Amino acid sequence: MSSVNRVILLGNIGKPPELKHGQSGVASCRFSLATSDRWVDQDGQKHVKTEWHQVVAFRKQAENVAKYCGKGSKVYVEGRLTTRSWEDQQGQKRYSADVIADVVKFLSAAQEENPGLEPRTRSSRQPEVPAQMGDQDLGNVPF
Repeated sequence: MSSVNRVILLGNIGKPPELKHGQSGVASCRFSLATSDRWVDQDGQKHVKTEWHQVVAFRKQAENVAKYCGKGSKVYVEGRLTTRSWEDQQGQKRYSADVIADVVKFLSAAQEENPGLEPRTRSSRQPEVPAQMGDQDLGNVPF
């Protein structure tokens, strides 16, 4: 039986993404992503719990994240979870779980970090819908 390693996140970028280029010239962009759960307990108290995720994108996707996203940008991320370890300056072994992004969709741009970006707006153009649709048109429906 095969296994599945899939992560889906929808949240806000916590600080400006960091773009780097490796020795081979491949772009990588690391950013932190906040996801929050909100609930009300039995006493009516509101609670918020925020989780922070480290996300890494590569190549053209990395360049686009660095160019169009900033602190506060809302993004959708699909990817896989990976772990890494290293020794810090005191010789302590440290671990981190990162999400390697396969897909990053920009849901909003952070205007305060990227003032040159134009805000995304919905088109005011209405979709074209036929005035009447007969049974003969149902043959073109793809399902």
